[in-house]
Amino acid sequence: MKKKTTLELVEQSAKVSLYSISFLKDRTTEFELFLRKFEEEAYYNEDYQRILYALSIILERGALERYFRPEGKMNDDLCALPIESGRIRLFCLRISDEVLILGNGDIKRTAAYEDDPRLLGYSLDLQRFDKLLRKDIEGWDCDYRGKRTDQYRRQRVFDMKQNALLHKQLGQVSPAIKQEMDWSCAIIDKIYSILEHKGISQRELAKRIGCNETQITRWTRGFPNFTLSSLAKLSEALGEPLINIS
Repeated sequence: MKKKTTLELVEQSAKVSLYSISFLKDRTTEFELFLRKFEEEAYYNEDYQRILYALSIILERGALERYFRPEGKMNDDLCALPIESGRIRLFCLRISDEVLILGNGDIKRTAAYEDDPRLLGYSLDLQRFDKLLRKDIEGWDCDYRGKRTDQYRRQRVFDMKQNALLHKQLGQVSPAIKQEMDWSCAIIDKIYSILEHKGISQRELAKRIGCNETQITRWTRGFPNFTLSSLAKLSEALGEPLINIS
């Protein structure tokens, strides 16, 4: 039995187009189901606000690789929007800086998302769709709305679309969460700028600090919650202060 899949445009800005997949006849997308799931969830409200504001930053700056953690295999585009201090994971396919396909997500209750049937299911849906973007897979029927895959990857539409539900919930993000996320983003940007300017690889950075590369990835992918200790170590290794307090 074929699994009918549609790719729906969710939101656009001058920097990026956000899409999501849908398996439903009314074309409700997986991302919209994610939004509705946490709309009234008070316990994880701050974690959810951080995910929302991360999307706001992506709309402003593009789907830069540094904002995501790789979650799939080496040859696919699966990634997630985890906030280091949070429990919620939103799975995505990062096609390029200009195209991001949003999936579904949930609370991460296990050490590895593969051990949670719900999270595993959401990730597998996107991995299967990722294969569809590369080649046709028997047993799936994908509606591209008459457009070629490469057109989705390069699409530029000047009549920008906005998602009402997303913007309604973005309006509820607290100023403190926004400030926290903006600081995290600014520090990551500065780290990448210094690395590029000085020609320092992440492997070399790990060697200077005396840690493994996995730790460097935690500090340079996603939106990490930096400690004063980590900032001091990074600043010393980079030879420049990452923050200035006067």
